[in-house]
Amino acid sequence: MRHRIGLGAELAGAVPKDFAGPDSAICQQAEELLQDVRRPEIVGHSYRTYCWARILARRDRVDHDSEILYVAALLHDFGLAAANGGQPRCFTLVGAEKAIELAREASWSAQAQLAVAEAITLHMNVKVEALEGPEAHLLTAGAQLDVT
Repeated sequence: MRHRIGLGAELAGAVPKDFAGPDSAICQQAEELLQDVRRPEIVGHSYRTYCWARILARRDRVDHDSEILYVAALLHDFGLAAANGGQPRCFTLVGAEKAIELAREASWSAQAQLAVAEAITLHMNVKVEALEGPEAHLLTAGAQLDVT
């Protein structure tokens, strides 16, 4: 797998803790919300998305905020399982709104709130460039790699 995605020596020194999520209160809240989904395919995909995103960040040397990336990864498919009140809308909006809610409660800056929401809403695009936000770029690539 390393060879197929172009990974080489940059992962040689990596250990599992390099891919563990941050241990902040907001990250723990996102973990609890994800566990409440009770759909193992979404839960597993969300955690793997974060791990793949971190691996790709390491490979490509993409500087990013691991807390924003972690919350976005855990909530990016939240709307697939969460009740949305019967409203016809994109599932990414449900996850983005929940992430913003948590970010506000955690006193994240407006810029960080926007970054987590954009990462979630953009992840369905075929390609998200790093210029659109490093977390959005990594989340999209990590989710796509896990799905494929």
